[in-house]
Amino acid sequence: MALLDEAIEPVEFETNEGVITISVNPNDISKTKDVLEKLIPNIDYEVDEVGMYAKDLVTLEGEDKELFIRLYNLLDEIEDVSEIYHNVNIDL
Repeated sequence: MALLDEAIEPVEFETNEGVITISVNPNDISKTKDVLEKLIPNIDYEVDEVGMYAKDLVTLEGEDKELFIRLYNLLDEIEDVSEIYHNVNIDL
């Protein structure tokens, strides 16, 4: 409720075994941290980052899976590429 009172609308909110995961729009990250630090003065952030994360994952099979893995590996070898974001449900 404190986030909503500050006009911050979470994209996703999840709790699991004492860990709270809150996804917000990148423009709201600073305001979100301010609100959380007022509510929980000594809050410990396990992960505090801005990134592009897929909402819906897809599973590839056969030739599509092979092509994706090949493309991923080619991109991963490029020195200037630091992150590869995708929505494929696969362990690479």
